[in-house]
Amino acid sequence: MATPLVRPQGVFANPPQARVGAFGRPGGLMAYIDTDATGYTRYYINAIVLSGPDNQAQAIRKARDAHRYMIASAAALANHRGWPTFKFYGWQANTNFQAHANKLAARVGAMGSGVAIGLDYEVILHTSKVLAENYPLG
Repeated sequence: MATPLVRPQGVFANPPQARVGAFGRPGGLMAYIDTDATGYTRYYINAIVLSGPDNQAQAIRKARDAHRYMIASAAALANHRGWPTFKFYGWQANTNFQAHANKLAARVGAMGSGVAIGLDYEVILHTSKVLAENYPLG
């Protein structure tokens, strides 16, 4: 059985929101999970920086842990509401985010589902595949 994911510091509310580190700096994550009127789930990223100098490794690790928790939380919420998929959405997504989203979709989502919406970018992730990698939440 997988080790439960524990809600990291900086992740709060229900559905979860994340404010980890400083905005736009290495180890920064500003994100939230929301559902629309039909109950369809989206994980929105306002800002994320998961790379940086070696002296920021601890901050980056915290942001990665929070990001993983948020993805698993979005999958759990989508599953609870009966949806087989959910969307991973980046506001003003740069090419690094788009590459990350596409890689994630290739691993646990719909490969080739990436679409640019103005400056934003989204991919579709499969609830069951995410939960198989990340569940249970603690």
